[in-house]
Formats: sequence, C-alpha cells, structure tokens
Amino acid sequence: MARFAAVPEAHASLASARQVYAPGTHLFHQGDIERGIHKIVSGTVTVYRVTADGHRQIEAFSGPGEYVSLCLCATSPTSAEALSRVETNYVSREAFERCLLQDAQFRQTVFREIDKASADARRQATLLACRCAKERVADFVLFLDSRFAPKADGYTPIRMSRCDIADHLG
Repeated sequence: MARFAAVPEAHASLASARQVYAPGTHLFHQGDIERGIHKIVSGTVTVYRVTADGHRQIEAFSGPGEYVSLCLCATSPTSAEALSRVETNYVSREAFERCLLQDAQFRQTVFREIDKASADARRQATLLACRCAKERVADFVLFLDSRFAPKADGYTPIRMSRCDIADHLG
C-alpha cells in the first residue's frame, strides 16, 4: 500500500512534523523498521522495491495529499525516494493508529484508500502481464495526465527519468 489520498487534514496533521527532502534523498529504505507515516505536502516521490535479483521495480509515483509507508509490516517492504524537492508531514504510527481506533469516519476513509490502492496494484499487474510496450507507455502517459495535472501552458511535468519509467513499466 503505497499511496493514500483524501485522508482528512485534521487527522493528518495530528502530532506531525514537517520534513523536507532534496531530490534523490530517501524518505525511508526497504528493510527499515517502520516508525511512522509520511503525507506528501509537495513534490513527487517514487516508491519501489529491489527484487532478489537486484532489479528495481517501481510500485508507485506519489504526490501531494498522498501517504507513503502506510503498512502493517515490522519492516518496510519498499523504499521511497524524492524525485523533486519534497515536503512531508511525518506522523508517528502510534498517533495514526490511535486516530484509526477513535474515529470511525477516518477509519472508513483509510479503508477506502486501501481498497483504491489495491485496485491500482491489480491494474498495474494486469498492465505488466497483458499489455505490449506501446500500451504500457500510453497508459502511463494517461496516468501522468490524470494524476499530475497539467500546468497553465497545457504541459504535464514529468519528474521521473526514462530509467524510472522503465522500472515502473517493466
């Protein structure tokens, strides 16, 4: 579960600390002991895992309003790297879990986002397994356009490198 949007701001800022990351800096690494959750305020983050054979597989590109590192594992199954200057609100796992227990609306919103992330993962698996390279690229361009809204000049900024795109599209 790499990304979670639309969680109410009142809860997201609960006991949070603002953190800033330069491009190329990791928010966390695969195998790190999970300590908290990052909500992206600005910038773009790539969430990836390194496979047993040493290849990098990008699972998600996350942007403002989305959560990264929301996982129940004892250690992080993924790494997260800033593709641009990134600001996050870092929330301790304890504060986040306390809010989940105390607020049914917040809990329901998080479950909806988990369901959305699961659907995104299924879509990505189907894309990788059943589509040719041209279809994968076309789907990715549509994803960028829908996710990272075009600027006033009509262009959608692409923060990731060709290598990042290839690691995402397989």
